[in-house]
Amino acid sequence: WAGWAAYKISRKHGIPYIITEHRGRFTFNHPSCRKKVKAWFGFFLSRIFGNASRIILVGRHLINGLQKYIAADDGRITVIPNGVFTDRFSLKEQQKNETFTFVSVGGLNYLKGFDVLLRAFKILSTNLSSKVRLEIVGDGPEEQNLKNLSNSLGLQDQVVFKGRQSREEVASILRKSDVFVLATRLEAQPVCFIEAMSCGLPIVATEAVPEEICPDFVGRRVPIDSVDAIASAMKDVFENYSSFDNHIIREFAVSSFDFLKVAGRIKRVYRQSIENNSTSGKI
Repeated sequence: WAGWAAYKISRKHGIPYIITEHRGRFTFNHPSCRKKVKAWFGFFLSRIFGNASRIILVGRHLINGLQKYIAADDGRITVIPNGVFTDRFSLKEQQKNETFTFVSVGGLNYLKGFDVLLRAFKILSTNLSSKVRLEIVGDGPEEQNLKNLSNSLGLQDQVVFKGRQSREEVASILRKSDVFVLATRLEAQPVCFIEAMSCGLPIVATEAVPEEICPDFVGRRVPIDSVDAIASAMKDVFENYSSFDNHIIREFAVSSFDFLKVAGRIKRVYRQSIENNSTSGKI
C-alpha cells in the first residue's frame, strides 16, 4: 500500500517515485507464492509499477510474478540486493572440530522448510560414518512440531534447537559452524545466507533463493521441497569441503552485499530519478 500512496501522490503533485520490491511471493517458485497474489491486486499493481520512475528488485527472479506489469527488459529495472553490515559477521574460526556442524537460521514456520531439512539430515547422517550435527536457530509456530519430528527421526542427539538468539549470538554461532543450510520454500533475497557467507561459510540453498547469491564456489542450490536433493547437496559440500575457500566466500559477500555498497547503489538510482524529474506518464 505504500506503493499505492506513492502513485497517488505522484499523480497529484507530479513527483517521481521509486518502487523497491522485496516480497518473495512474486518469485512464483512455489505454489504458496501464487496463493498470496490475489486477482484483485492487478488493478493496483499495474498502476503502481506502470507509473514508477524506477523499479528496484532485490532479486532477479522477482520478475517471474511481475511480468503482467513490467517486462524483464524494462529499462527502469535495477536489481539491487538486500545489504548486510558484513563487518558484524567476521570470518569463521579456523578450528578442527570432532563434529562437522551444519547450521540453519530462520523462523520456524512452514515456508522455511525445516521439515524438509530434518528429513534430509536424517538421510545424510545415516549415510555418513563421520559425526555430523545440525544446529537450528530461531523460533516460531512450528517449533514443537519440528522438535517432535526430530525425535521421531531419532535425531535428538544430533539436532540442537537453539531458539531465538541476538544478532551477536547468531554471528558467534555461524563462526563456530562449517556449513549454512536452509531448505526454504519462499524467499525474495534472504539476509541469513549473506550473513553466513560473510562468515565464510559455504551454503546449501533451494531454488527459492536467487541464483546470483549462490555461484558454485559458494555452495549448492537445489529444487524446492526435495528431501533427497537437499541431502545430496549437504553430502556433496561435506565431502568436498576443502574445495571451498572461506576467505573467497567472505570476499564475495563483502563485495556484493555489504550494506554500504548496497546503499551507494540505491542512492545513485534515487539521484538519477531526481535528475530526470519525470514519471512515465502512464495511467
